[in-house]
Amino acid sequence: MIRKLPTFTPERLTIDSFLGAGSIWDTYLAHAGTSRFVIRLTCPESFPTDPLHDEPSADEVRVKVPREVSLYTGRLRKLQGKVVPYLHGVAVCKVTLHPTADEGNIWMMIMEDGGRDVGGGQILGLK
Repeated sequence: MIRKLPTFTPERLTIDSFLGAGSIWDTYLAHAGTSRFVIRLTCPESFPTDPLHDEPSADEVRVKVPREVSLYTGRLRKLQGKVVPYLHGVAVCKVTLHPTADEGNIWMMIMEDGGRDVGGGQILGLK
């Protein structure tokens, strides 16, 4: 279930603070008017085509992003707003990554601000 966003224009969505970085997403707190959101941003073209170490490749990111969106709109749909935050929507924007580079795509998941995590991001009860 994707909930309809409050009406706002993209230039009015303001990033307030950085919340954290994961393997493919950077997460930010944002607002539009009086509504607060968590936005997750990624750009597959910014990942290496032949990665070193454990970093995902650009192709892996291109697969993982739609898979995560389909998880929210599929299996987690009935849990949104109760156990997991509402997914308000997904946007894809084309950008030029560098004056001499090709265009890239920035994916943005716009989600409900469910508050801070319990336990500082650690699984409770485990040491």
